[in-house]
Amino acid sequence: MTKSAAYFADYDSQSGPYIASVEGFIGSNQLTIKFSEGVYTNTGSSGALVAADFVLTDTGGNNPRTITGVTHTAGSSTAIITMSASLKVADIASDTLAAASNAIYDNYNLAAGTESIAIGLSSLCPTSPITVNLNEASGSTYIMDTQNILYGAVYGGAATLSGSAYSGGGDGSGRYIQFDYNSSCLTASTAMTIETRIKPTGLAGTANYIRRILARDGGGNFQISIWRNNTAYPGLYNAPSGEASIALWVYPVSPGTTWKPVLTNYTGAKTGSENNCPIVSDHWYQIKAVWQTNKSGGTPGQFFTPADIYIDDQGTDGAGAGEIWSGYINCTDSDQSLKTDTVKFYTGDVMKTATGENFTIGAARANPANNLFNGLIDWISWKDTAE
Repeated sequence: MTKSAAYFADYDSQSGPYIASVEGFIGSNQLTIKFSEGVYTNTGSSGALVAADFVLTDTGGNNPRTITGVTHTAGSSTAIITMSASLKVADIASDTLAAASNAIYDNYNLAAGTESIAIGLSSLCPTSPITVNLNEASGSTYIMDTQNILYGAVYGGAATLSGSAYSGGGDGSGRYIQFDYNSSCLTASTAMTIETRIKPTGLAGTANYIRRILARDGGGNFQISIWRNNTAYPGLYNAPSGEASIALWVYPVSPGTTWKPVLTNYTGAKTGSENNCPIVSDHWYQIKAVWQTNKSGGTPGQFFTPADIYIDDQGTDGAGAGEIWSGYINCTDSDQSLKTDTVKFYTGDVMKTATGENFTIGAARANPANNLFNGLIDWISWKDTAE
């Protein structure tokens, strides 16, 4: 049964406003406050909120600050508070904000309660392109993107970074980086570019080797890994000892919806004009994976790879020593000859997008103890365009 506007108006006239959320960014001195309804600093539906209308509490006693200003329009349900000091990691889910007693009112002259609300991290997304540099100082327990919006906590081992490139948890530390607060970010459907610079290790032999670089999977989206699984597609994929591929896994909308990999060629795998690009231990590689639904060349209803993976072998020192090839080249298994029909892409495939789940650097997303990256990751960038 649908309730009338009068029904809800009667309810609103009995229930006062309250603070629904308080969010900010690490390193920022502003908080965004959302109320349950439009509010005022005075009764009679008048006046914008002021600093004295709030109580800011430094629960941990480690970052005392005051409210120096409030941006608010009378009757609006959102306000922005400016503080005398920026947020620190220790403030999140610890420090609180509350309405002062008899200070904030709705248009029925009901005062907001004084319940304290813990400060949380903003769930907003940075604008594309997004870059995460993984060279935080030794001892750092978190990283952020260059726009200071994405917050990734470091887990595993001592839960600290090494001070140069990120050292993956495959070294025995169990280290990985997880982003829990920005669950709607890094999603795309028809166009996406991921770039990264890595130095893998431990690739000897032919046993399965699956090491995650970036995991944005779950109910859709993508993940990118260093990948060798010689039992996955018998008679088709058989990487030589000490070699692997880059695998961009995508969850297409249709047909035959399942996780499918865009693979690169190892030694001897190329066909036609393709290139062999063996991924080996202790070389630096700069990688660019491009997803492009509208990539030219395919026939509707037929197999086709709407993606390309370009790789530059930068050698053992990152400057070309011992490199197997020079500069960016297209390393894609474009004709999809390394895999079975069930995981081949079609012309015009669209990536399924999914939000509400975290994402991870250097490990599997759902179970970070799996697929821990073994080696170094220098940086990762993501764009919502195909370049």
